[in-house]
Order: sequence, then C-alpha cells, then structure tokens
Amino acid sequence: RDMTNTYAKEILERKCQLTVTILDPHIPTASKSASVWFTLESVALNLDRNETCVVIQTSYCGITQRDLDMYDGYHVNDNDDSLEARTRRTVSRIIWNSALPTF
Repeated sequence: RDMTNTYAKEILERKCQLTVTILDPHIPTASKSASVWFTLESVALNLDRNETCVVIQTSYCGITQRDLDMYDGYHVNDNDDSLEARTRRTVSRIIWNSALPTF
C-alpha cells in the first residue's frame, strides 16, 4: 500500500521539523529487550514531541491466529473484519503493548 500521499500530508499538517523512520520487519515479534524498544524510548525522551514525527514500517508475517484473537478486540470502533485490517490492528496493539513507558 502506498502511504506517500497520506504520510506527506500528515507531515505537512503537523509541521514536523524532524521525522524518525524505523524500518524493521521483526518489530511485532521482538522480545521486550530488543533494541527497537530502546530506540523508540530514546526518541520519546530526547526529541520534542510537538515537532517530531515517528514513522514505523514493519511486517506482519510473524502474526499468528492466536495473536489475532488476543489483540484484535482492542479496536472496537473499526468495523473492517478483513484479515488485512485485523492483522494491521494486531501489529499496532503489539507495538503499543511492547513499547517502553515513555514512548
């Protein structure tokens, strides 16, 4: 899915002075001690939240049916039940749950 137009529009609307991009296909399956969580925490602690955007691009190839069943219920306002939408919501929830407190 091409996010270029959406991403550029949001960056312009938010007037981000700095954009941090993290590309890691293993984020949803990363352990709690993985470096990605410390990287995100460092961004949150050291950069101005009002002027910084964080873009995370990852993969959902490691997501199992158990993950879908465990995490997808958090998004009760989204009525899209397609596998792609459920998987996207699950990856988002895993990142939310795994990130360190400040991020």
